[in-house]
Amino acid sequence: MPKGFTDAEKERIISLLRREGERLFVQYGLKKVTIENLAQAAQIAKGSFYSFYSSKEELYMDILDRCQRRMYEELEVTLATNRNRGKQLMREVIRKLLQSMERFPLILRTDQETIELLYRKLSPKVLEEHLSTDTDLIENLMRHGVQFVYPPVVVAKCLQQAVLAGFQMDQDDPDRAQVMLILLEGVVEKLVRDEE
Repeated sequence: MPKGFTDAEKERIISLLRREGERLFVQYGLKKVTIENLAQAAQIAKGSFYSFYSSKEELYMDILDRCQRRMYEELEVTLATNRNRGKQLMREVIRKLLQSMERFPLILRTDQETIELLYRKLSPKVLEEHLSTDTDLIENLMRHGVQFVYPPVVVAKCLQQAVLAGFQMDQDDPDRAQVMLILLEGVVEKLVRDEE
């Protein structure tokens, strides 16, 4: 952890980096934002940035992961009150997640170019930690009665790939949300067991 900062300063700086990083990444994209931009927005020296994150890609993934976790927390309300099971519950979950993505501009801004950059620049450990967020969601769905044909990590990877395929489309394409829904519906048909 950073030297020369109190615990309160560390928390404040990390909070600023996340907030301002999200704003800058949404406005300009990962590729155009520099470490200098991020450090300046967080009111720290450029070199101090590396005391908190090893790269701007690591910060981006941290912010992205936090957005996803907030989406999954909001989903708990649906899971607690929804009486559907199996494929019907999974379809409802996907609809809710696609709707809630609208409230997280960073997720919407994450296009194929950004994903490729993240995969090139981030360590396998960071990518694996991000996959565990999605795997946790799958395991939670299992606790709510969704039975999958494959192990949770395989289900999470399949859902990620379907979403990534939708992200390859232009963000302004009016059919993007519908295409993503169709792709995810197809994945649900193959991954979720029929109710008996």
